[in-house]
Amino acid sequence: MSEGLTSLPVLIIAIVAMGLFILIIISLKQPDSKASPSRERERNTMAKGDPSRFMDWVKKGNQYLERQQLDEALEAYTSALEMNEKDTSVHFKIGRILIDKQEYPRAISAFEQVLSLNSGHQEAYFEMARVYEMQGKLPQALQQLDALLKLAPEHLNAQKLKLSILMKTKQFSTALGVLEKLMDKDDRRHEYQKLYASCLEQAGNTEAAIEQYQKLIEKLPYEASNFRSKIGELYYNQTDFIKASEYFQQAMADEQFLKEHPDMRSKIAAALCNAGVICFDQEDYRAAIKYYQDAVKHDAENPDIHYNLGKALALGGENAPAFEHFEEALRLNPNDINTCYELATLHDNRGSLRAAITFYEKCMNLDPAFEKAAFGLGTLYGIKDDYEKSIQFLTKAIRLNPKNPDTFYNLGVTMEKMKKFRKALEMYKKALSIDKSHVEAKSNLRHLQEALKSGRLG
Repeated sequence: MSEGLTSLPVLIIAIVAMGLFILIIISLKQPDSKASPSRERERNTMAKGDPSRFMDWVKKGNQYLERQQLDEALEAYTSALEMNEKDTSVHFKIGRILIDKQEYPRAISAFEQVLSLNSGHQEAYFEMARVYEMQGKLPQALQQLDALLKLAPEHLNAQKLKLSILMKTKQFSTALGVLEKLMDKDDRRHEYQKLYASCLEQAGNTEAAIEQYQKLIEKLPYEASNFRSKIGELYYNQTDFIKASEYFQQAMADEQFLKEHPDMRSKIAAALCNAGVICFDQEDYRAAIKYYQDAVKHDAENPDIHYNLGKALALGGENAPAFEHFEEALRLNPNDINTCYELATLHDNRGSLRAAITFYEKCMNLDPAFEKAAFGLGTLYGIKDDYEKSIQFLTKAIRLNPKNPDTFYNLGVTMEKMKKFRKALEMYKKALSIDKSHVEAKSNLRHLQEALKSGRLG
């Protein structure tokens, strides 16, 4: 009995010990659900160099990317890099994701990492250029594109992006070189050929631009009217208004184009009017009248054309139609002082003193310092024997322009009519001091001096 009782505690102790041992073994095999992030990273780091684990993360990243889950994709690719930090494709994918997330500085860093691993990675240069362009850092973008095009001169997307930046920065001469490469190999070659002509124009190479537009007329006949209009504008800017008007007229022959570009009428009218101005300045009034008449047909509501036509007609001796066009100009622009003055002059020349005075007075109301109108009023009031007003306006004209001998002469005539002979002599002498060859002043001075000397004037 005593031996059996002694062995029971030993058995119990052995059973307890065995249970504790089993629990310890089980606890060692089970994962710690509360493991810290640092320990998790430690386990991942231990897996470096494991191709299967690396590819698992890459596949996960690709799956997330397909579903546009950018943050999850970025995390997966970052985990992949922890196993293989020298994989350029993963760095590149991270850069692309960061572009989509508009995290541009981080995207630049990702592409720089790609290039540090592979300096010939063309798309990394291109994507960096894109990022700089998005940020408005155009010189840096061009730098990346130039580096890429040095590696791959035929890189089409790089050429297109470079062209876009050059156009934005108005580097038209440089853009021409890029366009020459694009014009013959891209499916948008016609678009680039048109842009090439525009660049030549912007670069100031007018003759080459005209030649390019003429080629485009042959290549793209359905756009011929547009190109003819462009050529017309180039000639217009060169002040070759006759050629400009010819090309504008050719463009206007296309009714659909004219419907889409109603401003063509004013353009051709301006070209014809300016051609008329050139002829007018050369005193070829017949030719000037013809151009102005053609201009009026295209823009009948332009007061300047009517004014110019009226002036050419007046100088060409056609006073009746001149009146009509001056009156139309005044209807369109009632406060044009030059038109009022021309009408005053025409009425003055045909002896309509009342109408002439009305228009001269309107000129003075519009501009009290208009010397020619003051002179005209002073002269006409003298003819009408309104000596007080004659002196008033002629004196004002002298204040405005003391170098006009005719004003002193006319004031002398008024003084002589008023029998202020000494004052008249003074005015005639002043006229001659300005212009020694003034025939009327010489004649009046001599006759007045002789009359005073003879005593005929008392």
